[in-house]
Amino acid sequence: PQMAECLAQIDPYSGITASDPLFSKQKLDTTLSYGYFHFLGVLSDDVNGQRILEQWWIFDMLYHISDRKTNREDVVKIIVKQMTYNSPGHLRIILNKIACTSSTTLRLFATEIIGTLLEIEECEEFAVESLVNQLGDPAIQVCNKAVDLLTNYAIGEPRITRLIECKPPLEILGNAGVSLLLRIMSTESGFSYLQEINYVETEMERWVEIKNKLYVLEIESLILKELANRHPKAASTSTIHTTNENISNGNNNSNSLVFSQYGDTIRSHTVSYTHLRAHETRRHL
Repeated sequence: PQMAECLAQIDPYSGITASDPLFSKQKLDTTLSYGYFHFLGVLSDDVNGQRILEQWWIFDMLYHISDRKTNREDVVKIIVKQMTYNSPGHLRIILNKIACTSSTTLRLFATEIIGTLLEIEECEEFAVESLVNQLGDPAIQVCNKAVDLLTNYAIGEPRITRLIECKPPLEILGNAGVSLLLRIMSTESGFSYLQEINYVETEMERWVEIKNKLYVLEIESLILKELANRHPKAASTSTIHTTNENISNGNNNSNSLVFSQYGDTIRSHTVSYTHLRAHETRRHL
């Protein structure tokens, strides 16, 4: 009862107030009142303890305190960190509520807490479903955190199967989701899922329209940089510029000639570089 009364002091809907609440920001920073939340965590890990929490309206107060307008992020973080989530019920709902509706800082914090549940057997399914929901978060840092956690999780057929059962929205992730995409593509069931959501066909069309051109431009830049570093005299910017210009302008008539000339240039530089390395080797011998 005493714990319930202390929580009610910071519950904006309880009607109970105190001039110096036990869980005020100052007391949480300067006293051991923080430890009371550990007791709540112990109770939350047991069925009988959960009944006690429900009997004293603790869950209702946690719902209220976790509201964004309460403006007690310090208390919310303590609650999220101290509770256990081994069984379905109020605490999982509260955690998902914080992960979806709180400030960006709290959503990120809740996402990290959910990530720690991936390795707990009783929480695994809940954690995967919750993190898939986080992939649609408007804050890029929250979305990226969910991608990282799911990528590290998705190793092996059983885990990837569990992940795709939640239907992750890979098409909205862009480059941020490449690592997760590769994990999913590594299995037959994962590739089938990508075909099911029309991801494979859409991506092939993108490659035909523009991505193959961007890929060539990137490879050309890497080759030019390597030639300049290893054999400066062999580096020629004119061929690169011509190729880039024709690709960018969609000049299909001249592409075959340009690529042929470019191939000859690369082969000649390769031969020159090979001879140079052979000369250096003989000199050292």
